[in-house]
Amino acid sequence: MKIITLLSCIDGRFQVPLTEYLLNKYNGYIVDKITFPGMDKIFSHDFKNEQAFIKGSIDISFSRGSKSIYIMGHSDCTGNILSDELHIIEVKNSVKALKKEYKGIKVIGLFIDLDYNVIEIE
Repeated sequence: MKIITLLSCIDGRFQVPLTEYLLNKYNGYIVDKITFPGMDKIFSHDFKNEQAFIKGSIDISFSRGSKSIYIMGHSDCTGNILSDELHIIEVKNSVKALKKEYKGIKVIGLFIDLDYNVIEIE
């Protein structure tokens, strides 16, 4: 079984389009979703308690065979109220933090706008 770990905001508007994007890109994979309000702020800032909780879920996903992490930010986020440009910066910072924490694991950032356009951020 091939698995992708997706760290995403809880906002339901973006769940289906983001999952479809990943499944179209990685045919035959399963997406383990870990959700938290304003996910991109959690790893781009020093939210230790939230990070610990999310890392526990990442570890479970890895124990099932995942070898990659995708972390997303999105437009119009009420869990992390920022401009799109600042969300993209926070996603980039989150990718850096996760790569430092999970050496050797593929970590990719995603940003999705209100028209459901997805861009990858490394």
